[in-house]
Amino acid sequence: MLKAEMVSPLLTLLMPLKGRHLFTLRFLWQANKSALPYRIIIADGEVHPLLAGLLEDPATFPNLTIEFIRYPDDTSFSRFYQKMADAAARVRTPFVMMVDNDDFVMPSGVERCIEFMTTHNEYVSCGGGVAGFALDKDNNSTLANLTGPFNRITYRYSQNYHSRDLAAPTLAERVLDGYANYMTTYYNVFRSAAMTTICRECAEMDFSDLEVHESYFAMRTLTLGKVRSSASCISYFRQYGTSMGSAFKKDWVHHLLHSRFTSDIDHMVNRISSEVAEADGIDPAPIAGEIRELFARGLRINLARRYSPPPRLERFKQHARGVAPQWLRKQYSQRRRAVRQERENLFSNLRADGADDNYLAAFRSELAAIEDTLTGTEFSSFVSRYAPALSTA
Repeated sequence: MLKAEMVSPLLTLLMPLKGRHLFTLRFLWQANKSALPYRIIIADGEVHPLLAGLLEDPATFPNLTIEFIRYPDDTSFSRFYQKMADAAARVRTPFVMMVDNDDFVMPSGVERCIEFMTTHNEYVSCGGGVAGFALDKDNNSTLANLTGPFNRITYRYSQNYHSRDLAAPTLAERVLDGYANYMTTYYNVFRSAAMTTICRECAEMDFSDLEVHESYFAMRTLTLGKVRSSASCISYFRQYGTSMGSAFKKDWVHHLLHSRFTSDIDHMVNRISSEVAEADGIDPAPIAGEIRELFARGLRINLARRYSPPPRLERFKQHARGVAPQWLRKQYSQRRRAVRQERENLFSNLRADGADDNYLAAFRSELAAIEDTLTGTEFSSFVSRYAPALSTA
């Protein structure tokens, strides 16, 4: 249900869904409590009738403007790309931001990104930092990983999320510099026309490999304009341990033999190098070779992480998990003692990177509101009504 009078003239949150229904309720509960002034488009590729009924009823989250769209089940990457192309084309605001249902949006950081984009027309995408968090979890609880106190807080979700300003004057410099440093752009605020273009092209190219798709997404963004990520704010709060998991049904070799991996790379490289060559007036062959080499370096690292024997310490941890799971859970729960220091580090890092007192106060308030949702009784009471039906679906 779309309540037009509440629509923000500036930003749409675009949320692709495939399962994890309780996380969807958590995201929207928190957004409703905060009265996020943004339009929300939910593109559901695994519709559950109970959840759909809740989201289509404006009384469930009265402070939000939600457009819930039912799509055929995401039974293939092709279906997913087609869904995203259609959903992106429905955005009617100048800016759009992709979000996952197991994470949180930090409005104080998002607003700074919007302000920057409105005064810097040469930028096609802008984001704040992406922080990370994990929760204490009780494996016997139906709300495991959904509620509970913080067990970990990080200033950056991973080393690939460092902040950069990719403003080189030529496309070749931006693409090679940005991709070589793997600045994640997926959770940035985008100009809506750029997001629509990228999603449409991904559907047309129909990548059979998600990592190629993600690489294309990042590089294509850099061909459309300058890209910025600010270290002085947090715009997105991403949870550890709740991702959908590997896209490979078996292993990478099986995936290689049953996908169009090499032709996907050819399509990606040819398209990006052609865009760069036309804009910069250069021969596409050298830039194509450099893009291939950059992708190859990243692929070697990823394959080594997946398939190389784990270090001795990790092998010990794996063994310990098997022989002493109760003991290990107790040890992990004790990590909460370090969360206070991690929280202090988060704020000190923000201040060191230029955050002012007004922003830090706003961010602290948003973080406290999220903690109240995660540890308070109000959300737990709400979601427990639906957990039996939605957690087993």
